Amino acid sequence: MFQNAIVRKPSNQYAKGITTSDLGAPDIKLALEQHKRYVSALEKCGVKVTVLDGNNRFPDSTFVEDQAVIVQDLAVITRPGNLSRRGETTLIAPVLEEFFKKIEHISAP
Repeated sequence: MFQNAIVRKPSNQYAKGITTSDLGAPDIKLALEQHKRYVSALEKCGVKVTVLDGNNRFPDSTFVEDQAVIVQDLAVITRPGNLSRRGETTLIAPVLEEFFKKIEHISAP
């Protein structure tokens, strides 16, 4: 079981994120409430949660799980396929450095 979690609040630009579904625009107020409940559920399970502010420049950065793969004591920072998401990794790297001594990066082929 894990002891720590890193999450990022949805930003005001959340509705401009990448999607392949035709479900309409997300409701930012609802997304923020759901995120708050998610953090609360993690905390009730005894997880220490690091909550990062939303970032309007990267609407999809809420999905921090896309930005790194964690294996034991190693964090591997990914290289997102979509150009609009590439800057997200520079946001998460300093946060991961607080938790991991070993950090690797996936680079372009």
